[in-house]
Amino acid sequence: MALGRPDWSTYLGAATRAEIDGQMDAEIRRVAERYQWPLELPLKTDFFRAVVRLNTGMNLRTFGDNSETGRKIDGVTRYDPGSGEVKVGIHKRLLQPDHDQQLRIVLSHEGVHVMRHRIGPTPPDPQMLLFGEPKVVPEVTAFRRRDLKVQPKSQIEVEAEYGSESLIMPISLLRPFVEEFFLDRNIISKPAVHSAVGMELITLVDRKFLATVEFAATRLVALSYLATETFQDSLF
Repeated sequence: MALGRPDWSTYLGAATRAEIDGQMDAEIRRVAERYQWPLELPLKTDFFRAVVRLNTGMNLRTFGDNSETGRKIDGVTRYDPGSGEVKVGIHKRLLQPDHDQQLRIVLSHEGVHVMRHRIGPTPPDPQMLLFGEPKVVPEVTAFRRRDLKVQPKSQIEVEAEYGSESLIMPISLLRPFVEEFFLDRNIISKPAVHSAVGMELITLVDRKFLATVEFAATRLVALSYLATETFQDSLF
Protein backbone atom coordinates (compact mmCIF):
# COMPACT_ATOMS: atom_id res chain seq x y z
CA MET A 1 0.00 0.00 0.00
CA ALA A 2 1.55 3.28 -1.10
CA LEU A 3 1.31 6.12 1.40
CA GLY A 4 2.00 9.39 -0.35
CA ARG A 5 1.06 12.16 2.08
CA PRO A 6 3.88 14.29 3.50
CA ASP A 7 4.25 14.38 7.27
CA TRP A 8 4.11 18.15 7.77
CA SER A 9 3.97 17.81 11.56
CA THR A 10 7.78 17.63 11.46
CA TYR A 11 7.78 21.41 10.95
CA LEU A 12 5.53 22.18 13.90
CA GLY A 13 6.95 22.10 17.42
CA ALA A 14 5.41 19.86 20.04
CA ALA A 15 3.78 22.84 21.76
CA THR A 16 2.14 24.02 18.51
CA ARG A 17 0.88 20.53 17.72
CA ALA A 18 -0.58 20.19 21.22
CA GLU A 19 -2.19 23.62 20.92
CA ILE A 20 -3.79 22.72 17.58
CA ASP A 21 -4.98 19.34 18.88
CA GLY A 22 -6.59 21.00 21.90
CA GLN A 23 -8.22 23.72 19.81
CA MET A 24 -9.64 21.31 17.20
CA ASP A 25 -10.88 18.90 19.87
CA ALA A 26 -12.63 21.73 21.71
CA GLU A 27 -14.20 22.96 18.46
CA ILE A 28 -15.68 19.57 17.62
CA ARG A 29 -17.17 19.40 21.11
CA ARG A 30 -18.53 22.93 20.78
CA VAL A 31 -20.28 21.97 17.54
CA ALA A 32 -21.67 18.78 19.11
CA GLU A 33 -23.06 20.75 22.05
CA ARG A 34 -24.44 23.55 19.87
CA TYR A 35 -26.41 21.20 17.61
CA GLN A 36 -26.91 18.35 20.10
CA TRP A 37 -25.09 15.93 17.83
CA PRO A 38 -23.61 12.73 19.28
CA LEU A 39 -19.84 12.27 19.08
CA GLU A 40 -20.19 9.08 17.07
CA LEU A 41 -17.56 7.83 14.65
CA PRO A 42 -17.12 8.65 11.93
CA LEU A 43 -18.04 12.25 12.60
CA LYS A 44 -20.59 13.25 10.00
CA THR A 45 -19.59 15.77 7.35
CA ASP A 46 -22.03 18.29 8.85
CA PHE A 47 -19.57 18.70 11.74
CA PHE A 48 -17.01 20.21 9.39
CA ARG A 49 -19.58 22.37 7.61
CA ALA A 50 -20.63 23.68 11.00
CA VAL A 51 -17.04 24.48 11.99
CA VAL A 52 -16.71 26.72 8.93
CA ARG A 53 -20.14 28.30 9.28
CA LEU A 54 -19.84 29.07 12.98
CA ASN A 55 -16.46 30.73 12.46
CA THR A 56 -17.42 32.77 9.40
CA GLY A 57 -20.92 33.96 10.29
CA MET A 58 -22.39 31.39 7.88
CA ASN A 59 -20.17 32.59 5.00
CA LEU A 60 -19.82 29.23 3.27
CA ARG A 61 -20.52 29.12 -0.45
CA THR A 62 -19.71 27.06 -3.54
CA PHE A 63 -18.03 27.98 -6.79
CA GLY A 64 -18.12 26.25 -10.15
CA ASP A 65 -14.79 27.19 -11.66
CA ASN A 66 -11.43 28.58 -10.64
CA SER A 67 -11.63 31.89 -12.48
CA GLU A 68 -11.42 33.93 -9.30
CA THR A 69 -8.34 32.17 -8.01
CA GLY A 70 -6.51 31.38 -11.22
CA ARG A 71 -5.56 27.99 -9.76
CA LYS A 72 -7.19 24.60 -9.72
CA ILE A 73 -8.29 24.29 -6.12
CA ASP A 74 -11.08 22.68 -4.13
CA GLY A 75 -11.41 25.31 -1.41
CA VAL A 76 -10.44 28.89 -0.67
CA THR A 77 -10.62 31.18 2.37
CA ARG A 78 -10.72 34.94 1.91
CA TYR A 79 -10.55 37.75 4.46
CA ASP A 80 -11.88 41.26 3.82
CA PRO A 81 -9.70 43.66 5.82
CA GLY A 82 -12.30 46.42 5.54
CA SER A 83 -15.25 44.57 7.01
CA GLY A 84 -13.34 41.85 8.85
CA GLU A 85 -15.53 39.35 6.99
CA VAL A 86 -14.19 35.88 6.29
CA LYS A 87 -15.60 33.85 3.40
CA VAL A 88 -14.97 30.21 2.49
CA GLY A 89 -15.63 28.78 -0.94
CA ILE A 90 -15.90 25.08 -1.77
CA HIS A 91 -15.90 23.73 -5.33
CA LYS A 92 -19.37 22.49 -6.23
CA ARG A 93 -18.11 19.14 -7.51
CA LEU A 94 -17.35 18.20 -3.91
CA LEU A 95 -21.07 18.20 -3.17
CA GLN A 96 -21.48 15.02 -5.21
CA PRO A 97 -22.01 11.95 -2.96
CA ASP A 98 -18.89 10.20 -4.27
CA HIS A 99 -16.74 13.20 -3.24
CA ASP A 100 -17.79 13.26 0.40
CA GLN A 101 -14.41 12.18 1.77
CA GLN A 102 -12.61 14.94 -0.13
CA LEU A 103 -15.27 17.42 0.99
CA ARG A 104 -14.53 16.52 4.63
CA ILE A 105 -10.82 17.16 4.06
CA VAL A 106 -11.36 20.51 2.33
CA LEU A 107 -13.87 21.74 4.91
CA SER A 108 -11.58 20.80 7.77
CA HIS A 109 -8.57 22.46 6.09
CA GLU A 110 -10.45 25.72 5.53
CA GLY A 111 -11.91 25.42 9.02
CA VAL A 112 -8.41 25.57 10.49
CA HIS A 113 -7.70 28.73 8.48
CA VAL A 114 -10.79 30.54 9.73
CA MET A 115 -10.08 29.55 13.33
CA ARG A 116 -6.36 30.25 13.46
CA HIS A 117 -5.27 32.53 10.63
CA ARG A 118 -7.23 35.75 10.74
CA ILE A 119 -4.87 38.67 10.59
CA GLY A 120 -6.00 42.24 10.84
CA PRO A 121 -7.71 44.53 10.98
CA THR A 122 -5.48 46.59 8.69
CA PRO A 123 -2.50 44.59 7.40
CA PRO A 124 -0.32 46.16 4.72
CA ASP A 125 -1.25 43.72 1.95
CA PRO A 126 -4.65 41.99 1.85
CA GLN A 127 -3.21 39.27 -0.39
CA MET A 128 -0.90 38.19 2.41
CA LEU A 129 -3.65 37.86 4.99
CA LEU A 130 -4.15 34.13 4.87
CA PHE A 131 -1.12 33.15 2.85
CA GLY A 132 1.65 35.20 4.46
CA GLU A 133 5.38 35.03 3.85
CA PRO A 134 6.11 31.55 2.52
CA LYS A 135 8.22 29.32 4.69
CA VAL A 136 10.09 27.04 2.34
CA VAL A 137 10.33 23.52 3.72
CA PRO A 138 12.44 20.74 2.21
CA GLU A 139 10.85 17.70 0.67
CA VAL A 140 10.09 15.40 3.56
CA THR A 141 7.78 12.51 4.17
CA ALA A 142 7.92 9.17 5.91
CA PHE A 143 5.76 7.69 3.17
CA ARG A 144 7.24 8.86 -0.11
CA ARG A 145 6.47 7.45 -3.52
CA ARG A 146 9.47 7.89 -5.75
CA ASP A 147 7.59 10.35 -7.96
CA LEU A 148 6.00 12.39 -5.15
CA LYS A 149 6.79 16.08 -5.38
CA VAL A 150 6.33 17.97 -2.11
CA GLN A 151 5.75 21.66 -2.69
CA PRO A 152 6.97 24.29 -0.21
CA LYS A 153 4.24 25.57 2.09
CA SER A 154 3.81 28.59 4.30
CA GLN A 155 3.68 28.10 8.06
CA ILE A 156 -0.07 28.53 8.14
CA GLU A 157 -0.57 25.99 5.37
CA VAL A 158 1.47 23.49 7.38
CA GLU A 159 -0.76 24.26 10.37
CA ALA A 160 -3.88 23.78 8.23
CA GLU A 161 -2.60 20.42 6.96
CA TYR A 162 -1.95 19.21 10.50
CA GLY A 163 -5.12 20.80 11.86
CA SER A 164 -7.34 19.16 9.26
CA GLU A 165 -6.11 15.76 10.43
CA SER A 166 -6.77 16.87 14.00
CA LEU A 167 -10.36 17.89 13.20
CA ILE A 168 -11.19 14.67 11.35
CA MET A 169 -9.47 12.53 14.01
CA PRO A 170 -9.89 14.51 17.26
CA ILE A 171 -7.32 13.45 19.80
CA SER A 172 -9.87 12.68 22.54
CA LEU A 173 -11.63 10.22 20.21
CA LEU A 174 -8.56 8.81 18.49
CA ARG A 175 -6.46 8.14 21.59
CA PRO A 176 -8.84 5.63 23.27
CA PHE A 177 -9.44 3.89 19.94
CA VAL A 178 -5.71 3.36 19.36
CA GLU A 179 -4.95 2.42 22.96
CA GLU A 180 -7.70 -0.20 22.91
CA PHE A 181 -6.20 -1.59 19.69
CA PHE A 182 -2.80 -1.92 21.38
CA LEU A 183 -4.29 -3.45 24.53
CA ASP A 184 -6.35 -6.03 22.64
CA ARG A 185 -3.23 -7.18 20.76
CA ASN A 186 -0.88 -6.94 23.73
CA ILE A 187 1.38 -4.50 21.85
CA ILE A 188 3.97 -2.91 24.11
CA SER A 189 6.39 -1.42 21.56
CA LYS A 190 5.71 1.09 18.79
CA PRO A 191 4.95 -0.75 15.50
CA ALA A 192 6.58 0.35 12.26
CA VAL A 193 4.22 2.18 9.95
CA HIS A 194 4.64 -0.40 7.16
CA SER A 195 4.47 -3.48 9.40
CA ALA A 196 1.44 -5.76 9.34
CA VAL A 197 0.25 -4.37 12.67
CA GLY A 198 0.93 -0.80 11.57
CA MET A 199 -1.00 -1.19 8.34
CA GLU A 200 -3.86 -2.89 10.19
CA LEU A 201 -4.11 0.07 12.57
CA ILE A 202 -3.91 2.60 9.72
CA THR A 203 -6.69 0.79 7.86
CA LEU A 204 -8.91 0.60 10.94
CA VAL A 205 -8.45 4.31 11.73
CA ASP A 206 -9.20 5.19 8.10
CA ARG A 207 -12.44 3.21 8.22
CA LYS A 208 -13.48 4.37 11.68
CA PHE A 209 -12.88 8.09 11.07
CA LEU A 210 -13.31 8.26 7.25
CA ALA A 211 -9.89 9.83 7.22
CA THR A 212 -8.15 8.35 4.10
CA VAL A 213 -5.21 6.02 4.52
CA GLU A 214 -2.68 8.83 4.10
CA PHE A 215 -4.33 11.05 6.73
CA ALA A 216 -4.55 8.16 9.16
CA ALA A 217 -0.89 7.22 8.67
CA THR A 218 0.51 10.71 9.14
CA ARG A 219 -1.73 11.33 12.15
CA LEU A 220 -0.60 8.13 13.87
CA VAL A 221 3.05 8.92 13.18
CA ALA A 222 2.70 12.52 14.39
CA LEU A 223 1.17 11.28 17.66
CA SER A 224 3.99 8.72 18.06
CA TYR A 225 1.75 5.68 17.80
CA LEU A 226 3.68 4.37 14.78
CA ALA A 227 7.38 4.46 13.97
CA THR A 228 8.95 5.25 10.61
CA GLU A 229 12.62 4.46 11.17
CA THR A 230 12.49 1.09 9.40
CA PHE A 231 10.59 2.36 6.40
CA GLN A 232 11.99 1.13 3.05
CA ASP A 233 11.44 3.09 -0.16
CA SER A 234 11.71 -0.20 -2.03
CA LEU A 235 8.26 -1.16 -0.73
CA PHE A 236 6.88 0.94 -3.58
